[in-house]
Amino acid sequence: MNTCRMLHVEDEPDIREVVEMSLALDPDINLKSCASGADALVAAADWEPDVILMDVMMPVMDGLETLTHLRENARTAKIPVVFMTTRALAREVEHFLSLGAGCDSQAVRSDDAGRGRSRLFARITGNAGRPNRLFPA
Repeated sequence: MNTCRMLHVEDEPDIREVVEMSLALDPDINLKSCASGADALVAAADWEPDVILMDVMMPVMDGLETLTHLRENARTAKIPVVFMTTRALAREVEHFLSLGAGCDSQAVRSDDAGRGRSRLFARITGNAGRPNRLFPA
């Protein structure tokens, strides 16, 4: 099975650590973490992950602004993005999905990071034209 290169963007060190520990249990995930939107823009362009898990509420550059910048760069424009947030109300999920910049998946709660990888990846449809190295159904 191919490994999935996953970039996780989270400004809170405790949450970043929990997600890292949870996802490290899966040998098919190659995880890289960033603490800010600015760091994520550099890492995404350099590393070209298969998927980005990103917090919405971050200081300086929040997840929505980071997504906009990702979509403006040809190297990162098609990388699927999943917002991870504790703010996953139905209207907010609809807002994320309706963004003109493009959001590839619904928001998932940060505390769901280690539960059921198929549930998370089932929301990423078509892998935006990139070679599908994500998990099989």
